[in-house]
Formats: sequence, structure tokens, C-alpha cells
Amino acid sequence: MPARWKDIFAALANKMEFDDETNELVAKAEAGDADAQHRMSEYFYKIRKYKQTLKWVTKAAEQGHIEAQRALGDYYGGGEAECSGALAIHGIRQIIAPDYKKSVLWLTKAAEQGMADAQYYMGIRYWYGDGVVQDYNQAAQWFAQAAQQEEYPQCQTWEVMTASRRLCFMFYCGYGVARDYEQSKKWYAKAAEMGDESAGQMLSYINQIKKPINL
Repeated sequence: MPARWKDIFAALANKMEFDDETNELVAKAEAGDADAQHRMSEYFYKIRKYKQTLKWVTKAAEQGHIEAQRALGDYYGGGEAECSGALAIHGIRQIIAPDYKKSVLWLTKAAEQGMADAQYYMGIRYWYGDGVVQDYNQAAQWFAQAAQQEEYPQCQTWEVMTASRRLCFMFYCGYGVARDYEQSKKWYAKAAEMGDESAGQMLSYINQIKKPINL
């Protein structure tokens, strides 16, 4: 975070006087500007003012702000996303108890707007049955949407790569989808290209045996 923003939001958090630029941002947020509300939540998150974080991220999410929806879904899920800092997540857990049904509500909204890591975590919700009825087919559909993404923030690379690996495993074993050897190879290859060493090893193995094995 630029030093200027640290000073601005430290002042804001402590109810000190701040400059015209910050006053303008606050005014926009209070007037209902979703992007300004999300920016407020981000900086309160970074300076570990979690009650203010929750206040502003909820306001932005309720207006359809995709990043706010993903963040709120992640907070209610206990803070799994790579885009969330571990130390900050530990702090936000002090004011938000995990609630998978609320997590699913907000992740679904972000996932339906095309956010890759939200799609991946929706797959995880259906895989384990957290906040939803366990459904491997639904899990596969969400993993596929994440794995097919071509453009996403750098911090979401792990989720896209892991969605690819989970999808290839599902095709290999026939979990939630028809068993499909070629589809399995396709997604193992993508995960390997993204740097997943275990996927590369598995791809090499199944290329050698030429056919799937019973697991």
C-alpha cells in the first residue's frame, strides 16, 4: 500500500482529520458508490480494522460489486482464498464466525459474474457439502468454469490451477462426470503447464500406461 494511503486510512480509522481526497472517497462511499465502498473495505482490512471492513464490504457486495461479493463469501468461509492475507484473515475471524450458507450465497453471486476463485470455491463447497447438499456433478461444473478461465488476477492462479487438477481427477475416476480419459489428460496437462508438479507426474504416468486404471 502506498505510504499516502496508509496515512489516509490510519487517520480515517482513528477519526482524525484528513484531506480533501479522502473526504471525497468517504462521501462517495456514504452516498452509495459501490467501488468506493469496496476501496474503503480493502484499506480497513489492510490496517486490520475488521468491523469497518465488514461494514463496507457488505454494503458494496449488496450492490453487486463482484470483488466485494467474493471477499464476503471468503470471509464467511473462514478465509481460504489466496487473495486474502493469512494474518488479516486470522483477525477477521474474530468478528465473523464461519457460516457456509452465507459463504455460498456470496460466492455464487461472484462466481456467476465470472470470478475464477469464486468459481473454484463453489466447486469446493459442492465437493464437501459445505453450505449445500454434496453434489460432485455441480462441483465439476464449477471447477470447469474456473479451469477454463484465461484472464484472472495473479493471486488467483493457485485456484485456477487446482481447479484444473481436481477436474482431471474427476474425469479420471468418474466422480460427478462420465469417466473420460482424454478429458482427464487435457486438464492434467493444463495444471502441469501452470506449474503443478504432481499433475505433471500423473500425466506422464497415464501417458505411459495408455489407459486409465481402476482407483
